[in-house]
Amino acid sequence: MARRELIAACGLIGALGGALFGYALQRPHTYRGSWDLVLALTGCTAISATLLGIALTRTPLADAHRAGARATALSFAFGALNGVLMVAAMALLKGAPGTVLIGIALFAAMFGGVCALPFIPAMVAVAVTAARVTARPGSIADAAQRRRILRVAALSLAIASALLPRRGTTSIWLHLPMHVANVALALIVALLFAELAALARLKKSALGPEWEPSTIDAPPDVDFGLGSERFIRRAHDETYRHELGVSAIVHGDRDRALDAVRTSLRGHSLAGGIAALALAVQCALR
Repeated sequence: MARRELIAACGLIGALGGALFGYALQRPHTYRGSWDLVLALTGCTAISATLLGIALTRTPLADAHRAGARATALSFAFGALNGVLMVAAMALLKGAPGTVLIGIALFAAMFGGVCALPFIPAMVAVAVTAARVTARPGSIADAAQRRRILRVAALSLAIASALLPRRGTTSIWLHLPMHVANVALALIVALLFAELAALARLKKSALGPEWEPSTIDAPPDVDFGLGSERFIRRAHDETYRHELGVSAIVHGDRDRALDAVRTSLRGHSLAGGIAALALAVQCALR
């Protein structure tokens, strides 16, 4: 399971998505406007969404359908938690009396569950993508499949930012949707370069005639991640791996790994185009 990537994707959606949600609810007209709601939603939603990601990784995501169902149910549950956290955060920021917090927290829990609705598509998308990571952990194909989770999170944020108009002001805080689109695009570009590096590595690892099939059960020098094939290259001099008499071992099907990396590369390219379009929309609404 792509534990780290799933938790990171959920946390990213929570932090930046929470900021956009606060911006949509409040959207002050000047730099001196109150940003308490935006700050509280950013922090609280980041915590709740990260906990949601941890909860998703507690049990294996058996298939895409079950992963989507679990993500939906947990989104409502942690949305309610987020409502309670919001009450605590606003109490700290506003200095609300503690005697009324319990009643407000109960109402906020119900309201928080409803407010989780805008986040459900993104959470379901990252959970389904994580459930589709099938390559062997630590392999080239595994890394390519894991990067798709972060791409889905970045793309979700880019699309969300395009739905919020930019205010006509010079304050950087009020350009929040544009900043979110910039972060999403930068992340997708970074993933694109990582995929290009993986593709270059695969192209250099072509198996020539000196490689032969083998059943040697030893840690490979290169693991393509898909397929059970094993190939070895015999040593013809003093350079060999211990008593095995081989200089290198590879595990998996290189062509299938190439397909996985190229699929990720195409997805990153499309996502990058959409994120750039979202950024252009923000510039046009300036």
